[in-house]
Parts: sequence; structure tokens; C-alpha cells
Amino acid sequence: MTMSKFLFHDTLTLIKKTNGEQIEGILAQVNNKGILTYDAPFDLDPGDILVRTRPSGTKENYRVLSPGYRPRIGRIQAHYQAKIEMIGALNTESSPSAGNILVSSDNARFNINSTDNSQNTVIHAEPDQELFQNLVIAAEPILDEVIHSKVIDSINEMSQSVSDKKSLAEKYNVFISSAASHMTVFLPFIPALTKLLSGL
Repeated sequence: MTMSKFLFHDTLTLIKKTNGEQIEGILAQVNNKGILTYDAPFDLDPGDILVRTRPSGTKENYRVLSPGYRPRIGRIQAHYQAKIEMIGALNTESSPSAGNILVSSDNARFNINSTDNSQNTVIHAEPDQELFQNLVIAAEPILDEVIHSKVIDSINEMSQSVSDKKSLAEKYNVFISSAASHMTVFLPFIPALTKLLSGL
């Protein structure tokens, strides 16, 4: 049987763990038991990230623990019943005077423009450059010096290419490749980078 689209109230974006590729517009049901989707012309793998956007603009990030692929049986079409874990939420709305960016991962948890008792880093910059500076801060927990250096270099190259869409796209791909093993750290910033690429 073909499942009605009206049964699926959530629209997700899939971010592949291997290369940062994004697949948008996936119709699904998200609940405390997992994610169900019959909209499955793609491979879902452990470690992939599914992003749901709330009406407020906040992004909910879910890591796939088990894809739970179910092949077609009779009239029941192939689908995924994925087991997931929530790894953080990011409010993408910002203002010049205040805002919070929460970055959570196995390696780091810190706040930018926060008022808690921990050490805070406040950056005053143009929106695009603030994004790149936040990426540099997010890269601080990377302990491997070679990888850290490559990631920082790729971020700097992106920041210098914001006015050239073709060049920025090339630098973005280099960044994704360099940061592949630490992608969880940078996931909250991927939507903003994608928006920057599409907005040029």
C-alpha cells in the first residue's frame, strides 16, 4: 500500500556522515521511539544525521543508531524504521545584540554569546565572518594537529571566497572532506553554510 503524505507531518534533511551530502524534503514521522519514513529512495546508514526544523526555526539534530530498513512486502512498500538519538538543537535565528549557539558533541560542549558561569566567547563581526569565526572556535577540540590545521586552513579559505560562488563551493567541499571525521562538531553550522552557498 502507498502511505498517504498526510500521515507524515515532519520534513527532514539527511546529512550523510561520509561526505556531508544533503538530501532535503524527506517526509517522515518523528517520535520518541524513532523515525519512520516511506520516502526512502536513498541509503540511510548508522552515523548519518537527520535534521528537523521546528516552526520556531530551531533545528533538531538526530544521529541514526540503526537504520531499520524494511524491504517491500506485498503491498507494503519499502521503508525505514530508524532508531535515533537526539544530539542537540540549534536556534538559527540571530540578532546583532544577543543570541545563543549551542554546540554539542562527544568532544566539546560550549556556548557562544552566553551568560552562564562558564568562559564565554563573544564575537563582533559581519554575519558571514562571524559564521567562519564560530567554525574556528568549534574546531578547537580537534586534537590531531594535522587535521586541525587542514580544517582551519579550509575555513580561512572559505571566508576569503564569500563573494565568488564557484570558489566558495570548491572551498566548502575541501572543508567537508577535511572535517569528515569530526563532522558532528560542525553539524549546527552546515545549514548556515548551505544558505550562504545558495544565496550568492
